[in-house]
Amino acid sequence: IYYNVCPEYFSSLLHLPRTVSSRDPHGVVSVQGRCTSNSSPVATIISQQQQNSKNLQKLEKLVRRQFPALQPPTAICKADGSWQLVGSSTECVCDQGFVVSKINGMCTG
Repeated sequence: IYYNVCPEYFSSLLHLPRTVSSRDPHGVVSVQGRCTSNSSPVATIISQQQQNSKNLQKLEKLVRRQFPALQPPTAICKADGSWQLVGSSTECVCDQGFVVSKINGMCTG
């Protein structure tokens, strides 16, 4: 007897633990990710905003707003042992006073 396993995964300040996949070949296992040290989950909402310019043409621009989220991003462990991030507007970002290190990709102060 053997099981496929989704390996431990670190990316974009998100940590997913090693997870045993579903025995069902079409099944998936939903896994709550965890934001890495010094980062927190935020929800991003992108909206379209219209503005009137001086020459009365309407201009449209995308406005990106971020709000604290209750939970970090969710991913699914597929039966073949691969990860798939669930289409979500939630992501992990560095906490105030921290920036992503170019060396290790983690939030440092």
